[in-house]
Amino acid sequence: MCIRDRTWRASEDADAPPPLIALAGAHAPLAHVLVAADNDLLLPGETGLLAVSVAPDPVTLVGAEIAAQLAPLPDGEVIFLGQYAAVGVLISEQPGEYSMPNTARITARPVRVAFEGVVRPPDGVPVAIYGHPTYFVQDASGAVVLEVPGGAWAAETAANQEIAENRITGELVRSALIAPLATPFDATVLQVTPGSLDFGVATRGRRARGCFTVTNVGYGVLTGRVTMPPPFGIVRGGRYALGPGESQRVVIQIMDMPPGDYEGIAGFIGGGGANRDMRVVIVEKTENALGCGASPPLRGRTGDALTFMGMLIALCLAVRRPAQRTSR
Repeated sequence: MCIRDRTWRASEDADAPPPLIALAGAHAPLAHVLVAADNDLLLPGETGLLAVSVAPDPVTLVGAEIAAQLAPLPDGEVIFLGQYAAVGVLISEQPGEYSMPNTARITARPVRVAFEGVVRPPDGVPVAIYGHPTYFVQDASGAVVLEVPGGAWAAETAANQEIAENRITGELVRSALIAPLATPFDATVLQVTPGSLDFGVATRGRRARGCFTVTNVGYGVLTGRVTMPPPFGIVRGGRYALGPGESQRVVIQIMDMPPGDYEGIAGFIGGGGANRDMRVVIVEKTENALGCGASPPLRGRTGDALTFMGMLIALCLAVRRPAQRTSR
């Protein structure tokens, strides 16, 4: 496995070269993975970190433990001289403290990737850059580590893909593991709405639900399933077999988990795949609206309790009795 990272600072120079990393794996020294970030991704005063690693397979790239958390690869194989790559970009406002840019920011200024020196399969075999979402985060020691927040391998991870004889390019809209795959022809096309799901604030132990809609906008029968990490759980619709134009709702419910901010990715398998971000803030059960806890039980003699209840019933009857008309 080959690893390289590069930091860069926000620049007001419009002609400044973008941060670029080129890596060649030991198994394919004549083929390269090129990754370039956009200078305009950073705001004044920020520092960017671009990290790239390449390997011939997912286990070598990220280790057996993390590779076991990945969704299954689509049918097919990496094209000749292609390789797997982990690509991440982080931003720092304070020295030594890095975090991933938000989705809107990276979508507006995507990271450009290219697999060069690869050999395209014969005409008619579909080829695309597939990506599996990942998080690059700092641990307690300050080291940047890779995590898998759920998700699936999806061709939509790299937008604006262009395929030439010995070159495949695309634009990443999130940190991801990527690879150029040759897959069997599939006329089904998966469409998932909405683009993300924010559950807002959910009280622990109480039901909070949301849903995605899966549609087959291609031809043939789209078969697949949905995966997601806790605290997001599938209530129904987790597997689908959809004909052309058919849709199905995937209902999601928040599990009973400790309070905290949770983010995860719903991975949709089949028809090219798709990934959708999800977020929820879980809080403990709160006191009632008057700011009081649960009322203590009434104490005292049984006769006093019955007399008190009788007074309440009489009062309610008096209030609700309609007024009598007086004849003149």
